[in-house]
Amino acid sequence: MIYEEELGRGRFGIVYKGKWRYVPVAIKNVKIIEQDYVNDLLREATVMLELRPHPNVVSLLGVCADKNNYAIITEYLDGGSLEKYLKGDKVLNLSTIVKILMDVAMGMVHLHTEGVVHRDVASRNVLLSGSPVHAKIADFGFAKVIEKYGNSSVEAFGGAVRWMPPEAIRYNTFSKYSDAWSFGILCYECFAREDPFPNHSLSQLIIDIGNSYATPALPPNVPPFLKSLVQNCWQREPTERPTFHDIVEVLSKNITQNE
Repeated sequence: MIYEEELGRGRFGIVYKGKWRYVPVAIKNVKIIEQDYVNDLLREATVMLELRPHPNVVSLLGVCADKNNYAIITEYLDGGSLEKYLKGDKVLNLSTIVKILMDVAMGMVHLHTEGVVHRDVASRNVLLSGSPVHAKIADFGFAKVIEKYGNSSVEAFGGAVRWMPPEAIRYNTFSKYSDAWSFGILCYECFAREDPFPNHSLSQLIIDIGNSYATPALPPNVPPFLKSLVQNCWQREPTERPTFHDIVEVLSKNITQNE
């Protein structure tokens, strides 16, 4: 396995571009060889290992685990993260945005069907490749397999607060409907091209989202069908939010109109 340049850093890992058996790959290493970090990495690998392949979910290729090197090896996507794309100066037309959101939604249908809650749906965890663009969901560091808990939700703090639904902040509870809330924030990112609540402190966010159900103001360039979808994703009652099957249906009805 050959390491090349660094691609990014997360909560407990550093991601590099590299080569494995002469194939370009992404290599996620733990920052520090400590048991908590190692356990987090291996937990992420376990979630990915249990997933069946899907064209909109990044594939696990291998795991390296020895006393000096703990790493997850996944496929490499040459377009980088959606976050990087959005914060650049390239034009992103409506048809491309809808295509990316459709790819993410189809990937989320797969995850939820497999019994996995992602808990960190955000532009930084969507990777791009090709032209026309193709998107895949990545980074399962916060993901949980809900079927193992015998119900439809899990209790544990995960993801970044700006993308979290109110029930996650108030009760540390996540479900498939929590991912729908975060998908609404992802839609906001695609049009605002910035993080939600950019001027809020962490304490403000916890109060505003957790207690007041605050949502970011959608930019005026969001088309009506997406505005309606996002507002449904941000319903206060989790079970009133759309499933990702519902989201795919809405997007599929509009994707051809925007090509």
